[in-house]
Amino acid sequence: MQRSARTLSSVLHRSCALGAQRSSIVGWKCLAPTRQTDGNFKPMLSVQQLRFYTDKPSAPKFEKEGRANFTIPNVEEFKRLIESDKIYLFDVREPSEVAEGRPPAKRYCNLPIGQVVACMRLSPEEFKEKYGVEKPNKHDSEVVTMCLAGVRSTWALQAFHEFGYVKARHFAGGWAEWNKNYPHYHRKD
Repeated sequence: MQRSARTLSSVLHRSCALGAQRSSIVGWKCLAPTRQTDGNFKPMLSVQQLRFYTDKPSAPKFEKEGRANFTIPNVEEFKRLIESDKIYLFDVREPSEVAEGRPPAKRYCNLPIGQVVACMRLSPEEFKEKYGVEKPNKHDSEVVTMCLAGVRSTWALQAFHEFGYVKARHFAGGWAEWNKNYPHYHRKD
């Protein structure tokens, strides 16, 4: 297996019986930007993990989504969609990552990856109370997920599809590609 900053270079999983379901913990090592005392950013290795519930005996396999009908092809197209207000952007990075900046989408929600499945179960009223924005309509809204580099947004995309958001796509380049191409075209909340 190739080792790189954003692949599942260190997949850890354990399964334990939970009635008819199994619980799989999938972990990975990644480089996350960390602010240093001098104000610069330095990539620091961190370990993150998520718990998935499945009826299968093994941990789910995750790869970056690359199929054209589920992926925004490039950063220019992503920018065009943001500027035309055609998407509802779900940023699945952690709030500490988002604090450094985000694309200037008008319809935007920071939804950390660990909250994606739970938020889909909320009523529109509960969603608005918790996140401060409207819950997207499954059939009318074009939902786009993004993260730092496309792995977490793939997971979120799969969850959105499971909950009936059939138009959902993701921006595989993530914040890393956006910030590289448009370093001065973002918002800080």
